[in-house]
Amino acid sequence: MMKVLHRLLGVVLVAAAVGASLFILLPAFQGGAAWTDFLTLLGEHRASVIVGAVLVVLAATVYLISGLSGTPRSAYLTYETEHGNISISLKALQEFLGHLRGEFPAILQLTPNVRVLDESLDVTLTVRVRAGAPIPEICRMLQERARALIQEKIGVAAIRDVEVKVEEIVKSDDAKPLEITPKPPPAGEVP
Repeated sequence: MMKVLHRLLGVVLVAAAVGASLFILLPAFQGGAAWTDFLTLLGEHRASVIVGAVLVVLAATVYLISGLSGTPRSAYLTYETEHGNISISLKALQEFLGHLRGEFPAILQLTPNVRVLDESLDVTLTVRVRAGAPIPEICRMLQERARALIQEKIGVAAIRDVEVKVEEIVKSDDAKPLEITPKPPPAGEVP
């Protein structure tokens, strides 16, 4: 509701600003008698001009307030089901995705970040990887697994992007190459 009110007020304010600008600029560019007549008209309708200006200031204030929210919009992922709304905190979703680290032996650290963008999710997985691991293949598999988990376990199909950022490649003591196959998911989870 606040989003709709915010957009509606934005449209009204832009229309009022454009209309007022044209109303003032037209006689200003005509100059001479048109400008004098305009100033006389404003003087004769001083009360109306003041009321109009106060209404514009109030509308601008409501517009700014409606853009603010007590709870950040991105704090929860909310979607509607046939039985009602479901809200999941982004912190809980990020912790859920953090458990993916255990499925990939080559990943030493995984820090998920989830953002809500209109009707979809934007997921960034920042990782530290063991040296010698096939990074492109691990990243691809991690993206697929994260997307599948969100779609199947959370119930959100609209995922705009799953980005993997390799923050560090850590040298390991043993030089043997690591396998790219992830560990099987815990019992009861979808692979």
